Amino acid sequence: MTGLWKALLVLLSHVAIVLGIAAKARYDRDTLPRAWVKTVPADPDHPLRGRYVRLVLQVGSCGPAPVGTAPARMLVRDGKLCAEAAPDEPYGPTLVSGPGGTRLAGEVMFYIPEHAEDPSRRPHGEELWVEVAVSEHGLPRPIRLGVKKSDGPIVEIR
Repeated sequence: MTGLWKALLVLLSHVAIVLGIAAKARYDRDTLPRAWVKTVPADPDHPLRGRYVRLVLQVGSCGPAPVGTAPARMLVRDGKLCAEAAPDEPYGPTLVSGPGGTRLAGEVMFYIPEHAEDPSRRPHGEELWVEVAVSEHGLPRPIRLGVKKSDGPIVEIR
């Protein structure tokens, strides 16, 4: 096998990996339950991380919800993201209780283009929301961002 064939084989394997990841993400978006979740953003600019907004999701309870180091299972009920105790899943996400309510201990990341305005900086009276796809295992996956003004509807940020 010549060097050209080896290079083409490596190229095709990389293309197959990228297409497989894209197909999995598309399949998840089409099949997993989705919900809008109120979020608290963190600083999006970081030299090693790039232009990602770190989002801390505020979560409701679907029953006895664990707080602290106990694992949780994320569910969508009545269009809202909620958590319930999941002792059978030792590596499930954990929740933290604080003055703003219950939230995920981990953060989800949402990519923003390099020259786009930072969507996490909102004027007073506006809340940042994120639509997430919720899998049975692991953290919810962010799909798109939205803004909610007082009692109005959630409007997608484009």
